[in-house]
Amino acid sequence: MYIKAALEGKNGMLRSLMLIALLIVGFIIGQIPLIYFIDTASSAESHNMGEILLLILLLLGYVGGLSVLLLFYGKIHKRSIRTLISGDSSISVARILWAFFFWFGLLLIAEAILYFVDPANYILQFEGITFLILLVVSLILIPIQTSFEELIFRGYFIQQFSLLFNSRIAGIALSAVIFGFMHMANPEVEAFGMSRMLFYYISFGLFAGICTVIDGRLELVLGIHAATNIYGATMVTFESSVLQTPAIFKIMNLDVPAMFLVFAASSIIFFYLAGRKYHWFSKSAFIDRIQ
Repeated sequence: MYIKAALEGKNGMLRSLMLIALLIVGFIIGQIPLIYFIDTASSAESHNMGEILLLILLLLGYVGGLSVLLLFYGKIHKRSIRTLISGDSSISVARILWAFFFWFGLLLIAEAILYFVDPANYILQFEGITFLILLVVSLILIPIQTSFEELIFRGYFIQQFSLLFNSRIAGIALSAVIFGFMHMANPEVEAFGMSRMLFYYISFGLFAGICTVIDGRLELVLGIHAATNIYGATMVTFESSVLQTPAIFKIMNLDVPAMFLVFAASSIIFFYLAGRKYHWFSKSAFIDRIQ
């Protein structure tokens, strides 16, 4: 039902290109304040507050993009934007919250293990009032950023590519590859190498895409992506992170292989338990759900 939901209303290459062009314009408009106030953020008297201001300015582009998506998706494709979330246009908040807290918990457990192995690699930089402001900003703006990306990559692109090539596997793969290359401007790429980070981003895209298609809904990956980025903004940051914030801890040296291992282990655990919880492995075989 999730893929077939895109058959409602009107499709076509011209409509898709029109929507993508409008999304780019919306994102650029949202980034205008960054152009005017980046110097203010960089020269803020408080370094921590400057980082929070810069985070806000960076995320405003996604506010612009999501606003355009909400305003124009229905007008262009003549169907509800809810069809990007589920085939029956419903939204399960319980699914989002379960995925968010479960994935966040997996990240905390993995971080605790890494801290136990090498506590000297962690610098405590917690400041009560500053952290509270960061937390509020993160809880409001980061879900907008991650929801925009998921609605586009795991929602719109998977649906459109699956229909275009008559293959859900093609939809998952192409959306993951595009998701990977769209993150190549992140500072992590320069710090740790393009091949490494491209592999990581595409792997995340494949995992999120498979979860979306198998579940037939977008809510779980909405929760996962929001948990990942909020965790990176508020709990643990590192020098070359795209999210430069006054998080509770700062890592002196990021262990990239350990990061890959944490992601792989978390993905396997999540996929298995989500599959048990939402009955992915009963009745329909796994391969029947993604072909």
